[in-house]
Amino acid sequence: KKKEDDSMNEKQRKLSIGTSFALASAWFGTHCGSGFATGAQATSFWVKYGAHAIYLPIISAIIMAAVAVIMWELIRLTGSETYRQYADELFRPYHKVFGLIYEILFIGIMVMGVSAVFAGAGELMAQALGWNYVLCVILFIALTVVLTMFGSNVIRNSASVLSTILIVVIAVCTIIGMRAPNAHLGEVVRTWDTEYSAGSAIWSAILYASFQCVILGSTVNMAGGLKTTGDVKASGLLGFAMNCVMMVLLTYMLLSFYPETTGETLAVLAILNSIGKPWLATAYSLMLFLAFITTAISCIGSLTTRFELLSKDLIKKRHGPPLCVLPGHHPHLLRSGPVRPAEYHQEGLQRRGLSGNSFCHPAHADSRPHENQKAPGTAERRNPVTYPTHALRHRSCPPEGNFQMEGIP
Repeated sequence: KKKEDDSMNEKQRKLSIGTSFALASAWFGTHCGSGFATGAQATSFWVKYGAHAIYLPIISAIIMAAVAVIMWELIRLTGSETYRQYADELFRPYHKVFGLIYEILFIGIMVMGVSAVFAGAGELMAQALGWNYVLCVILFIALTVVLTMFGSNVIRNSASVLSTILIVVIAVCTIIGMRAPNAHLGEVVRTWDTEYSAGSAIWSAILYASFQCVILGSTVNMAGGLKTTGDVKASGLLGFAMNCVMMVLLTYMLLSFYPETTGETLAVLAILNSIGKPWLATAYSLMLFLAFITTAISCIGSLTTRFELLSKDLIKKRHGPPLCVLPGHHPHLLRSGPVRPAEYHQEGLQRRGLSGNSFCHPAHADSRPHENQKAPGTAERRNPVTYPTHALRHRSCPPEGNFQMEGIP
């Protein structure tokens, strides 16, 4: 028994580590979009401040990780499954106002971000393969749908694999860039080459972390596997390590070519092209494509989970509570016809030797009576539950028990 317990504990530990790594990878994949991979965000928020960029990405990463841990712990405690449920718990008791505002802003950010991803991925594929741009966009959308249509587990697993490859590619490209002959990171730091104050530089790092924390809402649907506070902390530490190391490497490579890189739209590509190694352009294209796909599946997955649960709630409100049906009739048999008057069923019950009462069938009910209903030829059950036939017209059922809603017009 002790060996079995040890084996179970070992399996649970491995499962927790896997869940934490998958969630951290999903966070990194969402964060590392086209703006990150091209170097545009790093240049705008860190590198343009010169030597201050040596510590700015670390500040941003610390803020992001702290918010992520707090957010995931709230999700674990409340059992939130979507970003809206998380927002409602966060802003309660004012959730009806601020939860709605959060959802509107979140959907806007996701739609704009995903649209930019689709456009960028289509352009990248069209240039690399020589295919029609519209066809490439359609193919990329189809790939995204396939990776997101099977639920959060597939998204987590896909994000883990793709993010791992992305980390390796970013590390290789940035290290080679920093070792280029014309790189001068040491000189920038030694002379403290900058045109800005420390205060403005730190504020820029805080701003970057702030808008990236909004995107953390896309990880809510993937945080359901967190069982303990230890899982949450492990996810936060792994996510911090992934994001911080990649942010620092990319920033240091760009800073090695300061101030030339501040005027470049595609700073990373410009540096890799200047090195003179053609295969780096291919590696950059792969890095950019992986950044596109990891961001797309995380963002779309969060929206899919939200509207899936929303549609279920709307269906329940549309069809109302379960219908009461007659003894010996399966609920599905009433789908195709209107509800008949009570007198019609009263006559049928009398012909069958039953009382003029009806009851609700449990989920997956068959023709057998309810366990508390008196059946033909049986003794009276204790505390019988009976309902008059007019309940059929009022769509009413007993509050107790597990009943299944039927889509009856």
